[in-house]
Amino acid sequence: MTVTINGTGTGCFTDASGNVGIGTASPSSKLHVVGGAGSTIRNTASSGSSWFVGSNVDSYILHNESNTPMIFTTNGTERVRIGTSGQIGIGGANYGTSGQVLTSGGSGSAPSWASPSSITLGTKTATTSGTIVDYTGIGSTVKRINVLFAGVSLSGTADLYVQIGTSGGIVSSGYASAWSTNNSNGTFTAAFGIRVGAGTIALSGSMVISLMGSNQWSAYGVNSTATGVTIMGGNLTLGGTLDRVRITSSNGTDTFDAGSVNISVES
Repeated sequence: MTVTINGTGTGCFTDASGNVGIGTASPSSKLHVVGGAGSTIRNTASSGSSWFVGSNVDSYILHNESNTPMIFTTNGTERVRIGTSGQIGIGGANYGTSGQVLTSGGSGSAPSWASPSSITLGTKTATTSGTIVDYTGIGSTVKRINVLFAGVSLSGTADLYVQIGTSGGIVSSGYASAWSTNNSNGTFTAAFGIRVGAGTIALSGSMVISLMGSNQWSAYGVNSTATGVTIMGGNLTLGGTLDRVRITSSNGTDTFDAGSVNISVES
């Protein structure tokens, strides 16, 4: 038996199974709503907040008419909310910060906000005098450092050193570094070294220093001079978080006399 609630034959109906139909006399579920384009299901709370589900010709709209967030929960816990300015919150009013992206937590965890990988360029420094160029304050989230050389030369026959360190200072031992150039090769233990071997030779190229994990850093580089190409590689495990890079001469006394250096860091 179907009971017509408003008596018009087109309004609200209930059948013998307790199914309720709105706009249909044959409800197929506990609540079955049939309406044309623009029809809505609307609720207005006594507090003034309200929502409705509306249908257009080719879409359905869930709409919150009040100036309050729309919140979605599972198992009694808030999972996602849409703020009043359209911002997306994860696990509550956690909207992340400007520039962050939503990262999947996989099948067993909720997604989270994370900062995307970025490259930050340091300040280019002229290597026309002095014996040391230091870059400090490198952030703890950095995973890769690119050391860049443009026409760098030294006043004597020293080689070029790139050393890394922690807040405790620059580390000058324990490197496993090797180089090869023009059918000759060698090793360095005091730095990630680049073979130069003669004064006034201008060196250009780069060295990439990458985090392997547990404060272990791996380096490789390719640099050119007027006499050929130097390649190098190496690794060093620090006793803490890397926060500085030094560029200097292997003997500590030959001075820079041309060119410039810079670094870029990637998080």
